[in-house]
Formats: sequence, C-alpha cells, structure tokens
Amino acid sequence: MIAKAVIIVALVIAAGGLSFAVITALSFFLGGALFVTSTRPAVEAMLQLADLRPGDKVYDLGCGDGRLLVTAGRRCPIRATGVEISPIVLGLAWLRARMGGVPVRLIRGNVLKTDFSDADVVFCYLMPDLLARMDAGFQALKPGSRIVCHRFGLPGWSPGKIIVLPGRWLQDRVLLYRR
Repeated sequence: MIAKAVIIVALVIAAGGLSFAVITALSFFLGGALFVTSTRPAVEAMLQLADLRPGDKVYDLGCGDGRLLVTAGRRCPIRATGVEISPIVLGLAWLRARMGGVPVRLIRGNVLKTDFSDADVVFCYLMPDLLARMDAGFQALKPGSRIVCHRFGLPGWSPGKIIVLPGRWLQDRVLLYRR
C-alpha cells in the first residue's frame, strides 16, 4: 500500500516536471524567452524591497506565470500590469490571476517595446543582455520609482539594497534600485 502511494506521488511529480519542461520548450521555440520561475523566498524578498503602497502602478516585465503580481495584488491594492512575450506562459498568468481573484492587466509583448515610464515599481527577472538593452526604459521612469530585479542587476546602476537568498546550488539575490 505504501509502495503504491510512493509510486503515485513520484508519477505526479514527474508529470509536473515534464509539463514544466514542455511549457519551457514551447515558449522558447515560439519566440519567447526561457521560462524560469521565481522561488517563493525570491518573491517574498522582491515584495519586501518593493515596499508596495496602495495605488502603486506596478509592472512585471517578463511576468511569466504571474505569481509575483498575484501575490502582490493579494497583499496590497495595486494597479498591476504583466508583460510576457510567450502566449503559452501568458495563458498561465491569466489563469493564475483569475483563479486568485486578483485584477491584473496582462500584455503579450516584448519588454523592449513596452512603455512602463508611468510605473511606481518595476519587477524584472530578465537575463543580463536584455537588462542592458533596457536602460533607456529605466531612465525614463519618474524619480523615486523602484526597480526590483531578481538574480541579475542593472548594468551601470548601483543597487540601494541587496537581499541574498541561500539556495541549494548557488546563492540567489534580489536587488533594489531607485530612479
């Protein structure tokens, strides 16, 4: 009986891992970026550094499955916008937002072509080469805007605060920048 339960649990875990791999591959081959999620500790650190206030206009560039915006929207009444290039991953974000009952505006688009200059807070978990090409967008933010990056920092900018998160294989980090 216990062996049967262990086998069922292992199959469920394997199916979840396989579906994640399929979504990642499809996203990449359809012109999107690799789909890598933020861990719960990283989401918590990002929200801590963002210091969200009611009414903040928040963008998550490369929002993935929407977990950060949905968590943020549950904690504070914000105006949330997620931008994601992959239609498959954007569908996951839409489902998460609807199931979570959180109003989130979702845009299928390229973050390089997105105007987020009206943001109070910008979240990013993007690769360094993409972050380097987004400097003009970050420079266009109004003074006092907060930029919170997971793992990779903004080239040429000095973070005001860094939270280091221990990981299984490597240390992770979340960085706060102010415009």
